[in-house]
Amino acid sequence: MNLSDKSIAEVASDFVFELFKNKLPSHYIYHNYRHTEEVAEAARKIAGKMNLSEEDTEIVTLAAWFHDTGFIERSQNHEDASIEIAKKFLSEHNYSNEKTEKIIGCINATRYPQSPKNILEEIIADADLFHIGTKDYNGRSDLLRIEWEKAANKNYTDLEWLKINTDFLAGHKFYTRYAKKTLDESKAETLVKLQKEFRKKSDKDKNSEKKRQELISEKIALKEELKENSGSKISSDTNAENTKRSELFLSNAVSYSIQTNGLADRKAINMLSINSVLFIISGFLSLFITKYDTDNMLLIPMLILLITSVVCLLFSVMTAFPVSRKLNDPDNKTGTKSLNISGSEMNSLSGHIEFEKKLKESFNNDSEFATKNYAEEYYYNSKDIIRKNKYIRFCYTVFLYGLIASLIAYAVAYKLSPLKF
Repeated sequence: MNLSDKSIAEVASDFVFELFKNKLPSHYIYHNYRHTEEVAEAARKIAGKMNLSEEDTEIVTLAAWFHDTGFIERSQNHEDASIEIAKKFLSEHNYSNEKTEKIIGCINATRYPQSPKNILEEIIADADLFHIGTKDYNGRSDLLRIEWEKAANKNYTDLEWLKINTDFLAGHKFYTRYAKKTLDESKAETLVKLQKEFRKKSDKDKNSEKKRQELISEKIALKEELKENSGSKISSDTNAENTKRSELFLSNAVSYSIQTNGLADRKAINMLSINSVLFIISGFLSLFITKYDTDNMLLIPMLILLITSVVCLLFSVMTAFPVSRKLNDPDNKTGTKSLNISGSEMNSLSGHIEFEKKLKESFNNDSEFATKNYAEEYYYNSKDIIRKNKYIRFCYTVFLYGLIASLIAYAVAYKLSPLKF
């Protein structure tokens, strides 16, 4: 079809399509070409049902195509911009001034609140809001909500949006006989449904707000009560909390120190086992060497190995050797209780019942007892760990360098000795 074969309405449709495609901001997801096309189709439909002439049908259709083109410039009073775009287009296509004025009147009729003055303006007013009497209302409403939120950089709550919709539908009316007959009933059903949803959500929010206010009041009352009864109670609670934290810290520290102590003992036992075997081997080796090595070339490496094993055995035993603790206050002159029971004291107890009795007496009415004994246990364990780590480090150092020295000495002696195995 050539451009000259197209009607003015078809040319306007192509013009608006290109205009929106190139200039309409992307956040207009409701006021776009789809909405404009639906309004133009609704205008033609209502005009047909109202038995309008072909000329009047063309006028309302052109008004429908141009009524939202002003959104390419602004949303507020976009109708003014739409009128200017329509006037320019119609002038370029030599459209009559009389019909152009009617189109301008129709575009003005789409302003909200609507106030059409003649049948043409009533048709375009009903066509612009045709969807509110159809099942598409909720979907189109969601698109409009997103568009408004993007344009105004504001988020509406569900309750706010329901309020806007119910107020809008309650205050709206269709003007043409066709729209009233076909769309009013569906619009009323939608309004009733939204009103029920609004009341339900409103009651729910009111109950939530009421509960929130009650909770705030309870918190304020509790805060005032605590403030009145603070004094020694708060102080004692704080001290008790601090004592619990100290006991927890010291308990974990003691547990960790015991594990570390056990690790040092295992290292000492490993060195004890290795050097015991090494001592036995070096002993047999020395007998073999003195029997066959007349030049005593292997005497030095043998002595290095023996000395290394003996030193390592000595320090391994010193590391694993149990150390008895001495009380700084054996006569309990300070009057403080302690659970540091020596071996002789344990032997003097008649059995586990007497030990349990002594333990209960120690803990009874003394909140600082556990903290004191945890601290004492941690102190002695830490000292024991320092001692063991010192010995075991020296032991491993002697073992490493002694083994290297003996191997080097054996290699040199073997190289120089005439004895070959």
